[in-house]
Amino acid sequence: MWASRQVEALGHAKYFVNWWIDNRQIENGEYGGGLSDDTDLTNMWPASPLMVAIRRRSARRSNGNSDACYREGMFTNGLCSIQADELHGYEEGINCLGQT
Repeated sequence: MWASRQVEALGHAKYFVNWWIDNRQIENGEYGGGLSDDTDLTNMWPASPLMVAIRRRSARRSNGNSDACYREGMFTNGLCSIQADELHGYEEGINCLGQT
């Protein structure tokens, strides 16, 4: 019983990720919430391709999100470009580096 629930859960994760890629991501890599919130959204995505639940292009599209963070100057010398508390410094794009 638990194994069938796991397969079902992976199907939901696949649908979720592919929906955002197909319906919300724009050419510059954003999903519509601003890059800092977009990188929060994609935090759970790297595990999905490792479980073969998501099309390979999801990994390429996540890279597009991190490329957008670099283009927007969100990093300076490998750190967040703005001065903020720990949470918001992390949310300003640095969290996408581990995803990439």
